[in-house]
Amino acid sequence: MKIEVREITKTDTAWDGLVQNSRQNCVFVSRSFLETWTGKNPFWRLLKLGCFDEQGRLVGGQGIIHRKIVGVRVQNTLSIFYAGTPVLAGDIPENSPEQYEILSALARESRKHFPYMRIEFHPNLTDARAYLDNGWEAAPQYTHTWDLRDLNAVLKSMHRKQTYVRKAQDMFDFSIERGETIINDFLRLYAETMAKFGWQPPASWKTAFQHRAKWLESQDLLRPFTCRTKNGELVGVALYILSRESRVAYFWLVGYDHDRNSKEFPPAIHYYAAQNLAGEFDMIDFGEGGNSSLYAYKDSLGAESLPFWVLKTGGISNWAKIYQLLRKTRQALLKIIP
Repeated sequence: MKIEVREITKTDTAWDGLVQNSRQNCVFVSRSFLETWTGKNPFWRLLKLGCFDEQGRLVGGQGIIHRKIVGVRVQNTLSIFYAGTPVLAGDIPENSPEQYEILSALARESRKHFPYMRIEFHPNLTDARAYLDNGWEAAPQYTHTWDLRDLNAVLKSMHRKQTYVRKAQDMFDFSIERGETIINDFLRLYAETMAKFGWQPPASWKTAFQHRAKWLESQDLLRPFTCRTKNGELVGVALYILSRESRVAYFWLVGYDHDRNSKEFPPAIHYYAAQNLAGEFDMIDFGEGGNSSLYAYKDSLGAESLPFWVLKTGGISNWAKIYQLLRKTRQALLKIIP
């Protein structure tokens, strides 16, 4: 199988057909999502690479959001799920020679555009040999999931947190709230939550978030679950991104009032979300743990581990030095160029 890799332009709708019939089809690889995530920021760009067979048919591809610093492409790994995953045509057999050729072509071609890359395979892409054979490094990571087809099993798997859920159901009112007001309330609580980790979202992050959240809501892809006291005071907000293509709901972000020190809120808001999403969706994907405490917390929810591959090109230490040099050069140029 001979594969030619070339860029798919913004006006080319072939990407939509590829994604629609792919086993990797989910909201995060759709053209509309990728273009919206690039946002109105003129510095962010979207590179879509397409793999074409001998007949000119698009059989695979990859969408990569990035920016340029002094002419060098710098990938944005994003706070989304399975960023940069390859997408294969639906009729390409799993773990087949055809799949190997397509992934090999992407592994070779993508690194021509970037000095350093990090991508996450969709969980149903289980064979990373094509990337390993082309000099990439691969390591397994684990996302955490709930099977929404059996809510009783979900509740039982939470063990002692079942008590927190039942107590919260008596203490609080849970709901779905939409619109600009709740998004702004979320931002306030999210900043409070992130302060615990020593980070505060800058103004640019907040502006980009509001733009993305507004678009997600307009497409019915965002579901904000809220928790309030019986007096109507907001306790917290959990945001879920909906992927109807794959019948998966993705837990995105959470913000809550830490002054209340409520052990009941976190497991209860997720179980309320599960009750609401069940029937329309088969699974909740909570994402990877990120650190040992988050892994332990998600394990305590009774979530099942689902492996996926994280792949990187080599030379991260050298690239980090180059990246810092590029940033300093760009900042110096901005000072002298009006």
